[in-house]
Amino acid sequence: MNRSDQGEKRWSCLHNPKLKHFPRSSTRIAFPPASPIASFTSRISPPHRGKLPAGIKARLPDGRVIHTGGKAHKSSSGYDLTRLFVGSEGTLGVVTEATLKLAGIPGVHLAATATFDSLEAASETVAVLMGSGLAPAALELLTPELIALMNREKDLGLDEKPSLFCEFHGISEAALNETAALAEALCRDGGALGFKTGVKERERKELWRARHEAWETIHRAYPGRETLIVDAAVPISSYPQMVLFSQQQLDEKKAVGFVFGLAGDGNLHVVLVGDPADDEAWASLEAINHDIVHRAVDVGGTCSGEHGIGVGKHQFMRLEHGEGYELMKQLKDLIDPKGLMNPGKMFLSSRGLEPPISVNVGVGQIHQQQVRIADDAGQNVVQVAGHGAGQQAQRLHFL
Repeated sequence: MNRSDQGEKRWSCLHNPKLKHFPRSSTRIAFPPASPIASFTSRISPPHRGKLPAGIKARLPDGRVIHTGGKAHKSSSGYDLTRLFVGSEGTLGVVTEATLKLAGIPGVHLAATATFDSLEAASETVAVLMGSGLAPAALELLTPELIALMNREKDLGLDEKPSLFCEFHGISEAALNETAALAEALCRDGGALGFKTGVKERERKELWRARHEAWETIHRAYPGRETLIVDAAVPISSYPQMVLFSQQQLDEKKAVGFVFGLAGDGNLHVVLVGDPADDEAWASLEAINHDIVHRAVDVGGTCSGEHGIGVGKHQFMRLEHGEGYELMKQLKDLIDPKGLMNPGKMFLSSRGLEPPISVNVGVGQIHQQQVRIADDAGQNVVQVAGHGAGQQAQRLHFL
C-alpha cells in the first residue's frame, strides 16, 4: 500500500502573488478505501458534488482500477465517468483517490438577515434574489419554529419570524455594500420587516454553525423521538409553492416538523419528528414525505437534492427517472453483476429491495444480531432478529 492509499493529501497550488487567496490549480486528495465522496452543498458555492471532482481513481468489483477525468478545465471526450461514479453512492466501485477543483477563498464576507411577516413572502423573495444576478454565496430559509429552537439552545437573539440568512462574497467592502443595498431593496419590495447587515465575524460563524446543527438541535429538543428527513429540490421558480405546500402538510396533519432549506439552490428540508414504535403516527409522517416528494417531482424537481438515495429514497427512483431508472440498473448489472458494491442501495425490484443482504452486528447486549433488509408491504424497513436472551425483534425505519 503506498502513501496515497493511506489517505495522504497532496496539494499542488499555484498562487498569483497579487491574488494569494485564489489558488488556480487542482487539489488531489487520496481517499482511504470505501470512503464516499459527500455532497458539497452547504452553500450555493462551491459547486455541487458532480462538478467539484475533476477526476477520480476507482477500483471496480472485478479488481480493475480506472482513472477518469483529468486536469483540464473542460473536456468533451467520451462519457462523463467521473460524475457517473460520484453519483453512484458506492454501488459501482470504490473511489480511492479524487482530484478536486479548487474554489477561490474570497477576501471579504458580508452576512445579512431578512425577516418577513409570512412564510409566503420570505419564500417568494428567494426566487427574486436568485433571479436578480446578485449571486449570493449562501441563501437559507428558516421558519419561526426552528429559529425558536436555535435561540433557546444557542441564545442567538434572532427574531422568531420567517427569515432569510444571506451571505455575499467579494473583493472589496465597497462592492459588497452596493450588493447589500440592492439585496435590501429587493427584500423590502418583497415585504421584509427588517434587513440587518454587517454581522460581525464571530456572530456570522455562530449563525451558520447554529444553522448547520439544525438537525442535532431538533433531535435534542425531542428526546426519545426519531426524525424522518425530506430532502427534495425543485427549480427556484417552484420553491415558494413547495415551501407553502410542505408547511400546509404539517399543519393539516398536526405533525411535528420543521421546514427550512438551502433556498438558493432550491433544496428543501423538512425534518419530521415522531416515534417509530407508533405505527399509525409514523405512517402519517411517511405519507407527508411521500406527498412532498411527489409534488417536487411533479414540478420538475428531485427526491434528493444532496443526501442521496441509499435505502430510504429508492422507492422514488422510478417515479423521478422513468426509463432512465432501468438503464441505471443495467449499468449496475454490467459493472457489478454479483451485486458486491454497497448491496441493497438505490435499486428496488419487483420483489422488494434488491438484493436482500444479511450482516452481523453487535448492539448493546445483543451479540451477533442478524440484520436483514426486506420489503414489508411496500414499506422500506430493516428487520433485526436478536440472538440475545429475552431480546425481541424490532423495526428500524431508514431516512
